[in-house]
Amino acid sequence: SELLALGLGLTFLALHVKRKWVGALFYLLAIWSKESAVVFFGLAIWTDTYLGGKREWPFLRYGLYGLVAGAWLTLRGEVIGHRVLSIPKLDNPLADASLVERILTAGRVQLDYLHLQLWPTELSSDYSFNQIAIVTSGLDPRFLGFLALVIAAIWISWGVRKEHPVVGFSVVGYALLFSLTSNLLFP
Repeated sequence: SELLALGLGLTFLALHVKRKWVGALFYLLAIWSKESAVVFFGLAIWTDTYLGGKREWPFLRYGLYGLVAGAWLTLRGEVIGHRVLSIPKLDNPLADASLVERILTAGRVQLDYLHLQLWPTELSSDYSFNQIAIVTSGLDPRFLGFLALVIAAIWISWGVRKEHPVVGFSVVGYALLFSLTSNLLFP
């Protein structure tokens, strides 16, 4: 579902950049594949803001994307109803963690994700309870590594923003796409 959502979401972005209205269909298909794909709307706005140059803002298409997201949220609400979401600690140890612990652990997990993308030697199909220890201190080496990486990415992006704007676009795009699933905003 993640790969399907990514492929459909990137197709949506490509069609959005080309100003094709059919992009809204691909946005809907991406959301239907994986609900976290809803953030591609924000990435489309970031695309227009950062890489759009002097072209006009496509407010009508934004309205259509908003209708698509609203319709999806309405359907999702009808299916799920008024159930209270309960996340067992076995599935996500951060469900009961404090906001600070969630932020610190999410940073550490992002560093682990980047490590696995570059060197995928320790893949696991189960990252549930006790597979990833909750970070309780801002001095944890993996959190500090994540913080150093964020600072370096921002510094490099700013330094090359005129010659290579895609670097900054990619840094913010990565942050947007992981924002919903990283435990930063919600457990």
